[in-house]
Parts: sequence; structure tokens; C-alpha cells
Amino acid sequence: MLDAIFILGIAAGLYVLVRVGWPDFLRLVKGTRRAFGTVSSHVLEDGGFMAVISFEDGSIRRETRAAFNSAVPDPPLGAKVLLQWPAGYPQLARPRAPFKTGVFYVFACLWIALFYDLLTGKLL
Repeated sequence: MLDAIFILGIAAGLYVLVRVGWPDFLRLVKGTRRAFGTVSSHVLEDGGFMAVISFEDGSIRRETRAAFNSAVPDPPLGAKVLLQWPAGYPQLARPRAPFKTGVFYVFACLWIALFYDLLTGKLL
């Protein structure tokens, strides 16, 4: 029974790793597109403010949301924000947040290592 819980813990860590890392993987494989966008509004989501950013991909006007929300509306309305996305996937356009994304990578890897160690006892 405990083994099933540990395996589910490993699967949850792998899910977070893939979910957060998929756009970065696509950027490595397909290349990166960049454009400046303008913060057009903020929406209240999950107890925090998420910036809505308008940008142009070629001649097409698009909108995206920031990857992470914040306690205060940040960046302010009208601010210019550098967006990046995998080539061919403008729906994945997000502002750069390397520290926050890195925290998710580290957390997911530590989570997987913890449950792997609990399952096998061979990591530490």
C-alpha cells in the first residue's frame, strides 16, 4: 500500500515537471520567438492578480496572461513586457520568470527524489 503512495508521489512530481517544463522543451526544440507586449489589464485569479498582456505576432494581435499571479497588480498597466514563446506556439507566450520557473524545477526534482528514496531506499 505504501509503495502505491510513493509511486503516486513520483508520478505527481513528474507531472509538475512536464507541465512546467513543456514550453521550455518546445523552445529548445523549435526555437524561441520574442516580442514586446503591453499590460492591458489585470484579472483576479486564485487570490492574486494576473497581468493580461497584448502583443503582436507578425500581423496578428494576441493576448496572453502572465505565468504567475502576484498579490498586487504587477507589472502596472501600460508597462512593456518582453514575452517569449516556442516558434509556432504563440498561445504559450509568457513573460520571462526564470527564478519562479527554476523554483518549480527544483521543487519537482526534490519531490521525485524524496519519493524515489522512500520507495527504494537507494537514493540517500
